[in-house]
Amino acid sequence: MSDEDGAAASQPAASVVPAAPVQTAPVVPAAAAAPAAPAVPAASSSVTNVYVQLPPPPAAALMPKSPALAYLAMGFSLIGLCGMQHFYLGKLGQGVLWLITFGLFGFGTVADLFTLRSQTKTINARRALGIA
Repeated sequence: MSDEDGAAASQPAASVVPAAPVQTAPVVPAAAAAPAAPAVPAASSSVTNVYVQLPPPPAAALMPKSPALAYLAMGFSLIGLCGMQHFYLGKLGQGVLWLITFGLFGFGTVADLFTLRSQTKTINARRALGIA
């Protein structure tokens, strides 16, 4: 026995693990490749994070407004607080205008008696779509 045989006998034999096959892109001759085609990158072992921005979730439908409460709020016009029905419906500008001018000198309040139900339906339709 030589020194090399003794050294080999004292070291444990390394286990041989077969390497996994590596997939590569097919080789295309340069003449056959299209000039505008980008080169296929070789497979890499690193991971690339891709962040995708998702669309926002649909807006939740808002609770509908009640025409009865709108008419009740219009009752405050009798004591000088005109325009409360418009504040209730979310029409701030029109509410301020009614408050300052006492319901457009009463004419706007009378018109609201007939149109408040349709105004409430319009507001409810917009709220259902998430617009208001």
